[in-house]
Amino acid sequence: VLGGLIAAAVSAGQPAGSFAGVGWLFAINSLSYVAVLIALLLMAPVPVQARRDVPVLRSIREGLSYVRREPVVLWVMILFALTALLSRPYIQLLPAVAHDFGVGALELSWMFGASGIGALLGALATASLGNVRRRGFVLLGGAGSMSILFALFGAQRSFVVALVLLALVGFATMLFLGMANTLLQTRTPDHLRGRVMSVHTMMFIGLMPLGSMLLGSIGTFVGVSTSFVIGGTVIALVTLYAAVRVPALRLATSQTRHRRLHAQVHPARPVHAEARSGGAAGD
Repeated sequence: VLGGLIAAAVSAGQPAGSFAGVGWLFAINSLSYVAVLIALLLMAPVPVQARRDVPVLRSIREGLSYVRREPVVLWVMILFALTALLSRPYIQLLPAVAHDFGVGALELSWMFGASGIGALLGALATASLGNVRRRGFVLLGGAGSMSILFALFGAQRSFVVALVLLALVGFATMLFLGMANTLLQTRTPDHLRGRVMSVHTMMFIGLMPLGSMLLGSIGTFVGVSTSFVIGGTVIALVTLYAAVRVPALRLATSQTRHRRLHAQVHPARPVHAEARSGGAAGD
């Protein structure tokens, strides 16, 4: 997330195209993946319960059907898709914003760095919210603040203030994404979690490039900054609607609904009672 600052530090004063400049940045970036690979190798796999094979198309239908039925999961997906289309692709369009500000490559790296610092702090803040119960409220707060800050960034004409807003946008974005991921994983039954998260991943990978094209196309006619204002406004309005009209999302916690219902419908029987009933049957 700090790639912009690394780029500025590594390539400062180096001739364009030299390996000592941008080339080293790509080398550092490639080495950063080694840490991820090591972490994956150190993970102990969790055994899963055996389950009969299900056709792929049926699995997809089951996952989508659950998303439609569960209001919290559905609205998390809606907000996630909107942000993927209308706000999070701003990173790819920052060079156009830098051009509008009349700044060069070094200042562009500051913009990337500001967003990265905000995202890093947002990730740390999200990790510290483990004891917060009202995850839905935090999710809506993150989405709402991100959209408003994003619209303000689009309307900003001061480069210094834009850097501050970029950091705040990065912070709010990570807060929203962290809460969205937590709610999706904790409120989905075990046998459907993989399918629901695959829909989440599909949106993450597939919608952001489309969002870059969408915001860029709008920016062609009205300007990239104005497209940011439009995108932030749309997300803010949808978030406000969800906060007012979808109380299940506003009051959502990380406790899984299906487990609560299972506990209510199938209460645990005491061991001694089962033993007595078994003995009576034997007599």
